[in-house]
Amino acid sequence: METYNEEITDEEEESFPSEEQELCSEESSYKGYLHFIPARYVFTWMGFCGFFYLHALRVTLNVAIVAMVNSSISDKNVTIIDECPFPKVDNSTGLIKEGEFDWDETLQGTILGSFYYTYVLTQLLGGRMAEIYSSKWVYGVTIVGTSVLSILTPLLARVHVAALIVVRVLEGLLGGPSYPAMHVMLGHWLTRSQRGLLSSMVFIGGDIGTVISILITGMMCETDFLGGWPAGFYLLGAGGIVWFIFWIFLAFDSPEDHPRISKQELIFIQKDQNRAHGNKKAPVPWKNVLTSIPIWMLIATHFGQDFGLNMLLTELPTYMKNILHFNMETNGLLSALPYLFRASVAWIAGSIADFMVRKRYLSISVTRKVCNTIGSMGPALCLIGVVLAGCNNIVNVTLFTLAMTLNGFSFSGYMVNHLDLAPDFAGTLMGLTNGLSQISGFIAPAIVGTLTEHKQTLHQWSIVFFLTSAVYFVTGVLFATFGSAELQPWGVAHHRKETTKSRKKGEDDPRRLEDNVPVFTLSRTIDS
Repeated sequence: METYNEEITDEEEESFPSEEQELCSEESSYKGYLHFIPARYVFTWMGFCGFFYLHALRVTLNVAIVAMVNSSISDKNVTIIDECPFPKVDNSTGLIKEGEFDWDETLQGTILGSFYYTYVLTQLLGGRMAEIYSSKWVYGVTIVGTSVLSILTPLLARVHVAALIVVRVLEGLLGGPSYPAMHVMLGHWLTRSQRGLLSSMVFIGGDIGTVISILITGMMCETDFLGGWPAGFYLLGAGGIVWFIFWIFLAFDSPEDHPRISKQELIFIQKDQNRAHGNKKAPVPWKNVLTSIPIWMLIATHFGQDFGLNMLLTELPTYMKNILHFNMETNGLLSALPYLFRASVAWIAGSIADFMVRKRYLSISVTRKVCNTIGSMGPALCLIGVVLAGCNNIVNVTLFTLAMTLNGFSFSGYMVNHLDLAPDFAGTLMGLTNGLSQISGFIAPAIVGTLTEHKQTLHQWSIVFFLTSAVYFVTGVLFATFGSAELQPWGVAHHRKETTKSRKKGEDDPRRLEDNVPVFTLSRTIDS
């Protein structure tokens, strides 16, 4: 056994191989199973697929509920004003099937929002469990548990509406730890030079899952395959179970735990992170967390982003049906389109952000603020445009798509900011910010239900869009003004001796201030 326990100096850092050299060396030295694919890319792909199924399973009901509800019954007390003309459709395919459930708008809002009741509660607990124990298993259980409950959803919905609400509450309970657990893994696996790109690749799995779920569910609602609307729950639930089997064998908590990672890649990851991971059981410095202005700005912008996303994600299919009069199949396609573009832009924005930081054209803080500002102000302006567009279907669809496309920049903004501020407590921080932001998950449907109950009109929906735009704008300004991506003094559990000495002298380590990372001791036992 060969043990690495060496301190990386400035001179040694210059001598380390570039990523390209490391990959070539790895490829030439390791020919065994999966060694030709860098382990961090396998992890990225599996994380992507995990969020794909998590979001696909979450969104299925948002689309299916339009077909599940008998609108001729549930809308009998609704004031319907056909302000917008019905689009021309083929009579053979344009008819909307009436559902089997008599649920009014308020009850539908309760059903859709019930997921978030417990999703909020398990965020902090899940993040801390992932930091102390195994983030791999915490994350994996959230997906497979949600998959099983998804398969049971059609049966329980037909038993009683209360049973459906209970299963959604349980899905929220299981899904809560997903993002905090993944943030813990990202803190171990991602290098600084690829943090924006690879984290975006992981998180856009949720957007792609949303797209596929909307498309599949929308199409299934127009057919009799597996009963129509239940088919989406069955197909996607089964896919999540299959993913979990692969996750067991291909995912590991950290590079140090990976049995097949190459020596070259391990050194590259540890060198580029330029820090040692602290004690897993180190207590969370709650006083520092709760008195940190950057943390509160992160909480604010996370809430604003999720409020807007939940408003559009949960309510856009209903708006498309009741106001713009699209049938289910068209509704599914147009509701999915914005997320496809959002995912594409997130990948591009992540690459640009990493390039700007790597070349030192912009600091990490400025990069995060620029990306987050685009991701907030873009949707805010587009939603105002939606109100002004009225019944113009082409302009409406274009603006909805543009809003979500520009929002893709936020993945390289607030979404990765937890790792910048406190990498050793990223799971807890994500649990805190995501937990508070997900309150919007039941606030958004409740607001829409209250504003549009018995009154599905353009005026009422314009209030919804103006409100969402205002939330985007205010929280985006707060982050751009007071937010930061500087490593916080309490953000890592251990610093190198030089850092400690310099602090005793009243000096700051220049590389830590400039690069937002402490210098570290590289430690790992590797087979010779």
